[in-house]
Amino acid sequence: MEFKPGGDFSVNAEDLRSLMVVGRALWANPLDLRNASIDAITAVSFLNLTPDHAVEKAARTLLDRGLRGERATDAFAPGVSVFYRLMPEQRLLLMALHFGRWSYARLGRVLKLSSDQIEELAWSSRIALVSASGATYPSGAPVAVSHCPVYHSRHPWTQRFLDEELVSGRERLYLQNHMMVCDSCRKALERCRDFYYAIEAELPSESENQVDQDILVELEKVMRSARGWRQPSTRTFIESLGLFFQRKDILCAAGFLLGLVFWKILGHLKGF
Repeated sequence: MEFKPGGDFSVNAEDLRSLMVVGRALWANPLDLRNASIDAITAVSFLNLTPDHAVEKAARTLLDRGLRGERATDAFAPGVSVFYRLMPEQRLLLMALHFGRWSYARLGRVLKLSSDQIEELAWSSRIALVSASGATYPSGAPVAVSHCPVYHSRHPWTQRFLDEELVSGRERLYLQNHMMVCDSCRKALERCRDFYYAIEAELPSESENQVDQDILVELEKVMRSARGWRQPSTRTFIESLGLFFQRKDILCAAGFLLGLVFWKILGHLKGF
């Protein structure tokens, strides 16, 4: 995977939430999620990356950590969602598609797969998740009639439609017009949409609890600190002052001056 350098590294709040979505795919435990997210953001903060590439690099960093087994989630423990029984790549892909609204192209760069491979992995992951929950996909291909789009069982057009991955607006318009006159394709899309609802019921929902908010605040602090080092002019006076007094030479000088002042005061008091 290539990440092109250049640009001002400034990941916004939406991007940070997107990374939280990816992290939640890999770690159910909030503490694990916090530690992994902060480590990933810190790792990419000082690289010369554009915001988009920084998000993708951080997501890949999270995935690599998850693939190494650095997670405390017991997929078969009581109360743990069947979602965590899927492979890390599958979990990341599903969360990024359903809650992050990531494109196949972006996921391909993170997972090191082609868009076609992402499309097939997305469908097989969705089938696996619903099957693990005890349900099944309600139907296969629609009954083909004249001018119906080709339905591939490993990557149906209904998935591309719902993932908003159609090649062009013209293709989407064609399908919309076709379904107005084709009951079979319209019902196929409705079944697939119901299938999506069943999938999202099994995904870890985006939480608004205090723990997640605290993690986001910490990530934002890491971002501001990194940007301050890369672009000193963006620091506030207080931030600059804090960094100034973190320097060892300044701390030594300040300690010497405080000692001198204390000695003078002590001498003055003895004079009385």
